[in-house]
Amino acid sequence: MLNYADLALWRGPHFWDDFAEGKPWWIKDAWDIAKLLEVEETMQRKVDMDWVWGASICPSREWRKNHIVIPTTRAVYMRDITPGATVWQYIIEEPPPEGIHATYPNVDLSGVIKTKEDVEKYVHVQKAETLIEEGRTDWVEALVKKFGNEKFILSGIDSPLEAACDFMGPMPSIKLFIKNPTLLKQLVDRTADAIIEEIKAHAKMGSDGVWAWEWYTGEMISPAQFETIGKPAIQRCIHAAQQLGLKYIFYPTGVGKDWQAGFESILDMKPDGIHLEESKKGFDSDVAWQASVLKTRRLQDEITLFGNVDAINVVQEGTSEELEREIKRQIDVGRDEYGGRFVMDVGSPITPETSLERLIEYINLVRKHSKKSH
Repeated sequence: MLNYADLALWRGPHFWDDFAEGKPWWIKDAWDIAKLLEVEETMQRKVDMDWVWGASICPSREWRKNHIVIPTTRAVYMRDITPGATVWQYIIEEPPPEGIHATYPNVDLSGVIKTKEDVEKYVHVQKAETLIEEGRTDWVEALVKKFGNEKFILSGIDSPLEAACDFMGPMPSIKLFIKNPTLLKQLVDRTADAIIEEIKAHAKMGSDGVWAWEWYTGEMISPAQFETIGKPAIQRCIHAAQQLGLKYIFYPTGVGKDWQAGFESILDMKPDGIHLEESKKGFDSDVAWQASVLKTRRLQDEITLFGNVDAINVVQEGTSEELEREIKRQIDVGRDEYGGRFVMDVGSPITPETSLERLIEYINLVRKHSKKSH
């Protein structure tokens, strides 16, 4: 598989050209599900993964009905035609001034959310039935109907710790870890309640599994902070998914050998899959180390290990020989050293600079070396 396959498609202009077959890029902003499904079909036909990535919650039918895209020679606008809308038109793409890169501002909510009552007031929990009734699972349903009989349908969800920290803003959240961990834990627990409802909705729509990304774990906090603040809520989400027959794949970036105590704590939760980013950011997260830890704990029959080929230095920049060598090495680790369930993947999103031909080469090499020799 290729994690974040939808992200590669949406942020790499040439990938859109490869798969959209002339459709304008803004159909993804307007969430034109019929046309987006055609793009997904083309991508699956050309790349031929075994998974469908990104069967995620989408905007409601009401939102999609009331938002239209208006392209002009100057910019592309999103227009909100909801009666009484406060902001009726805004730019969704305009070339930035040379040398300026767009950033997402952090919103500091520490002055607003100070108590458990504030958490319950401002963090909304929407029931699974409501998500379905409003059409927020229409994209999931479309993917399941089209590909569900032949491919693994994977739905993206938030990790509770990630969702809570994103809600507060990164810097205020880091301060809460130190100054008010009780409030942060209450926030994490509340986001878990919302995520569990999404998990229920995904199960009702027929998804096969959920994939939760977590970047505070490993990169930003200690194993002890993870144990007390993040782990209980994440454990609840894992249990909820498994009770509903969904596989729960946990993707904590930043986890390496120097965070092994935290890694083992994650394994205690028994997610169905563990997927770590590769080591290009400076932490040692080689798949052989991961396999040794899981094997020592005799988890081969319980936790699927995911590969993590370097998306930049190997997939994008490496020679064909280097790509094949690394793919073979990781498959050998998964099949022979680990000896349990193993899924070949890259460690982080495919870059816009990577060509379609390179992705196909990657997939073909994986299939070649996945076959057992006789």
